[in-house]
Amino acid sequence: MSAFQVYYERVHLGLGALPPLPHPATLPPAWLEASAWFRRYPEVAPPAADLPKPRQSRVSHAPLRSLKRDILAQLADYQVYAERLRRWDPESYKLFRRIGMYVPPIGMEASPKTLEPAIVRTLPGFGAIAIGLAHENEHKDSIPARFMYFRKLSRPGCDIERRGGGVVYRCHVYWDDAKDQKLVKARGYGVGLDFAVHVAPDGALHALRMLQSAPQTIRHKRGAGKARKGANHSTVVHQRWMLPEVENARTKNAADAVLFNFNLMMNFWAQAAQASIIRVTATKSGLVMPFVVDVLQTPQFFNDREPVIIDGKKRRIFHIVRTHTRMTKRGPLHIKTHFAGLRQFKWNGYDIAITVPGREHKDLAEMDIGSYEDGTDEEISTGKFIEQNEFAEIIADAIGAPAVPA
Repeated sequence: MSAFQVYYERVHLGLGALPPLPHPATLPPAWLEASAWFRRYPEVAPPAADLPKPRQSRVSHAPLRSLKRDILAQLADYQVYAERLRRWDPESYKLFRRIGMYVPPIGMEASPKTLEPAIVRTLPGFGAIAIGLAHENEHKDSIPARFMYFRKLSRPGCDIERRGGGVVYRCHVYWDDAKDQKLVKARGYGVGLDFAVHVAPDGALHALRMLQSAPQTIRHKRGAGKARKGANHSTVVHQRWMLPEVENARTKNAADAVLFNFNLMMNFWAQAAQASIIRVTATKSGLVMPFVVDVLQTPQFFNDREPVIIDGKKRRIFHIVRTHTRMTKRGPLHIKTHFAGLRQFKWNGYDIAITVPGREHKDLAEMDIGSYEDGTDEEISTGKFIEQNEFAEIIADAIGAPAVPA
C-alpha cells in the first residue's frame, strides 16, 4: 500500500451528514430506544419473551487471570512491532495509530474458508488485526505474521487486476520477528506484502493478480573467464501480472493462499470488533490499542486498576445495571437497564477507555467507506479529496478514539 497515495472523497465520508458528537453528559439515557438496541445485543438485554436467544460467544472462557496475562503480553509486543511497522509502512501506521489494530484474545475463533455473513452484508471500509504477538516463533525457517490490515477501494490502483462489479480490497500482511538477529542487523524491521481480493455481490471471492517486479539474471559468456567474480552477469527487472506469493502451508496454490489469509483476517477483525458491545482501548506511548473484553466481565477484568477516589469514595468500574426494582421509603422504584461506572482509568501502566459503539459514537464495524487510489492532479486540486493521515484523524474522532500526541 505504501507505493500508492490514498485519497478519501469527502462526500463518501458523509461529513455533511455527520453532526458533531454530543458531549457524554448530554447523551440520552441508555434505556432510550432500548428495544431495537438490545435486540442487537441480546446477551445484556433485560428478560423478555419476544427477544431472541443470546448468541453463542466465540471467545474462550479461560480464567480471567490467564486472559489478563495474555492481553498484557500482547499489548507489550504490540508497541514493539508497531514501531517496526512504522519504519516499513509509515502511511498505514498513521492510519491505525489512533484507530487501532484489534488484539484478539487466545481462544477466539475465525474461519479461513468463508466470510462471516455480517461482513458480506456490510463490507467494512478498513480494519486491522494484531495477531501472534506474544507467541514465540516455533519455526526457525519462517517469520510469523504480526499485523494484517485491509482497505476497501472505490477506485483500485493501476497495479490491481480489474474485475467487473463487486468490491475490491487491498490487503497487507506484515511479517516480523524482533528476536531474529539476522533481521535486526539487516534492517531493524520486518517485511510485508500486498494482496488483493474481489468480493462479488453474492459474496464469492476471487484472488486478483497484481503487477509485480520479477528480476531475471542474465549471464554473459564473453569475458567470463577473465572477469572478476560476480561481474559476468547482470539483472533485468520485468513487470509481470501474477498472484502475490502469500505462503500458507494449508493451501495448495497461490489463489487459495490469498483467500485463506483474506478470510482469516476479515473474520478475526469482525469477531474482535463485534464480540462485545463495548470498545475497550489501551493507550500508551502514542498508540491506541483496542482489545476484547466481555462486557459482563469488565469489573473483574480490571479489578487491579489504580483506584479513582471521588468525594472520598472509590468509584466503581464500568458495568451494566440490569432492570430491577429498588425498594425505597416511598415504595418500589423501577430501574431500567443502563450503564454505569468509570469509563476512563489507569490499568497496569495503560490508560484504559471504555465506550459503547452505536450509542455514544459511530461504530467502526459499520463504516463502509472506500478509498481512491491514484487520484489525478486535477481531482486533488478541486479539494474533494483528503489524504490518509487526515482521514485517520476524522475517523478516530468519530469512533471516540483517545487523543494521542502526533
